[in-house]
Amino acid sequence: MAFSDRRMVELTLQFQSFRRGPSIYKHNTSLLTNPDYVKMINDFLEQCDQLYTELDPHTKWEMIKIDTSEKEANNSANTCLNKRKNRREELSAELDELDRMLPSDPNNLETHQKYQWKKGSRNYIYSRNARVST
Repeated sequence: MAFSDRRMVELTLQFQSFRRGPSIYKHNTSLLTNPDYVKMINDFLEQCDQLYTELDPHTKWEMIKIDTSEKEANNSANTCLNKRKNRREELSAELDELDRMLPSDPNNLETHQKYQWKKGSRNYIYSRNARVST
C-alpha cells in the first residue's frame, strides 16, 4: 500500500465505539483553583527543568510526566491516610461522648445502636490503615 499527497484519504471515526482504557493519571482540574497547589506544581516543574537540562525536549517531557505521576500518587496516598486519621479521631470523640451517655440511660436502644455503628466504622478505618502500612 502506498500513500501520495495527490490521493484523497477518507477516514471515518466512530467515537461511540471508543472505550476508555486504564490510565495512569487523571488530573483533578479543581485543584487549579488552589493557589498553593498551583505554586507547588510551578515549583516542581522548575525543579524538573533544572534537573533535566541536558535532555532533549521529548525525553525531558517524558521524565517530567513520570516524576509528576509519582509525586501525585504519593500526595493522593497521604491525603487518603490523613482523611482516615481525621475521621478516626472524629469517631473516637463521638464514641467518648456516647460512653458518657450510656450509663445515664442504659436501656436507650438508639444510643446503643449509634455506639455500635461508630465503633464498627472506627475499627474499619483501623483495619484499612493496617492494610496500607503492611
